[in-house]
Amino acid sequence: MGNYLRDDVDPQVAWAARFIVPKYAYGCPEILFFRDQFLALSRSVDLLSNRLGRVITFNAWLEEQCRKRQNDRLRGESETIGERLQRDLAAMQSLPGSPFEACDQVSGQVSSRSLVRYRTNDYSVPARFGHQDVWIRGYVDEVVIGCRGEIIARHRRSYEREDVIFDPLHYLVLIEQKINALDQAGPCRAGNCPRRSRRCAA
Repeated sequence: MGNYLRDDVDPQVAWAARFIVPKYAYGCPEILFFRDQFLALSRSVDLLSNRLGRVITFNAWLEEQCRKRQNDRLRGESETIGERLQRDLAAMQSLPGSPFEACDQVSGQVSSRSLVRYRTNDYSVPARFGHQDVWIRGYVDEVVIGCRGEIIARHRRSYEREDVIFDPLHYLVLIEQKINALDQAGPCRAGNCPRRSRRCAA
């Protein structure tokens, strides 16, 4: 255990890693892997908390230093840095009225299975939008799909390849027409169909 424990590890975490994992598990790669991941996650949470506090303090100090430097005058210049900044700001264009969307935006089309493909993965949309043109916004953590000016679907983004992400509620209109197919329906096959939807279809 000496290779896994460090001074920045919480003693409770160290105790759990030492005594909760039985001795016979040290020959099992899977258990050792999860133990290492547990310790790494605990260290990451502590380091992130400390680092966030340092970043906030650093940003405040950096802003203060930048404001102080506006009164300085560079060699060969008749204006201070602050005066030159004001002149530059007057020549700049104003900021856009709407915030910048930090995403990848592409266009697509809904398939016959009410799926839209984005970066090798398929995401479901409500069945009534079948075969229509849509726009897709790929954010870091989610995929937003819209048709004209309406957002029609939101999904957690998948970074797998050839993955299919269903929302069972998108297919309720079709399932109502053939209720006996509920358990065999692709969106519900993984057991993620809401119970309320099953009661409605029963």
